[in-house]
Amino acid sequence: MKVMIKGIFILTLLVFSIRVAHAAEERPQFVFTDENIASWEETEQGFSIQLTPEAQKEFFNLTKENLNKQFYLYVEDIFVSAPVVREPIGSGRTMLAFSEEVKDKIRSSFPAEKEIESTKNYPPAKELAELVIELDDKAMMVIHEQIKNQNFYAYNLVKEKAEKNDLKAIMAMAKMTSDKEEAAPWLKKAAEMGSTEAEMLMGSFYAQGIGVKKNEAKAFEYGSKAAHKGHDVAQKMLASYYRDGIGVKKDDVEAYAWFNANLCIAMPANELPNNSMFAKELSETELKEAKMRACEHYEKYVSPFISDEEKQQTRALHARMQKALEEKIKKKND
Repeated sequence: MKVMIKGIFILTLLVFSIRVAHAAEERPQFVFTDENIASWEETEQGFSIQLTPEAQKEFFNLTKENLNKQFYLYVEDIFVSAPVVREPIGSGRTMLAFSEEVKDKIRSSFPAEKEIESTKNYPPAKELAELVIELDDKAMMVIHEQIKNQNFYAYNLVKEKAEKNDLKAIMAMAKMTSDKEEAAPWLKKAAEMGSTEAEMLMGSFYAQGIGVKKNEAKAFEYGSKAAHKGHDVAQKMLASYYRDGIGVKKDDVEAYAWFNANLCIAMPANELPNNSMFAKELSETELKEAKMRACEHYEKYVSPFISDEEKQQTRALHARMQKALEEKIKKKND
């Protein structure tokens, strides 16, 4: 699932405002008026408009309900543009490039700033903060980055929870930035609280010197913790640490065992691959030992952390692949 949540809506297209009579059918639209504009500021990029708390909630819900549809924007009775909404827009601050007609309308009709209730706790910010905290897929880092940079209130709500040792919020703070030096302290805190994902990431950070000073011993320490708790990526990392002697004495048998442990879900030790890149340095006796150890690792560090359903699906997939391979070989020999 790929969701993009922006706190600032930026329209970079130059829009010439025109008065138009659109078709009568219903269509999602939002009209900027003196009632819903809390403040505005003219910048080099256009007009930055801040909505009132009530209008912010309305704008968020409208965009949320009309994803992938054209969304018609007006300043009072003047049509501005009709962009396609790709994601919910939650900050209530909108950057628009206006024609001179619209600029004049805003300058003459709307106060530059009103006395309004603080927007700190308006509902969209709370909803966005909760969503950010629940997203734990590393691929969603872009969303977190946008929340940090473009929705100050949602960001602060997440940070407040993180500072109270909410583990999910701490992980969100770590992912809310592409600056690894900024992310590292949050990840370290999460790792100390027992987060397997944080342990894996800290292992990677220390191994590569990303966000922290390179430290191979710490890389192995953190990576090993995550691997022993069933993290599949950490187990592959640990295999490379043993192969290359990163933070630990080089051990090709242990490297093979960690790299192939998850294969034991669908095959016995004697059927594990002989031509793996982790097998080329092993003697026949060492390879046999490595295969046995791989399945021992599976029983201890893989099997307890995956569901029976996942095991069944993996075994069924392996059986289908094996059958297809056998049929291909048979067809080739006939």
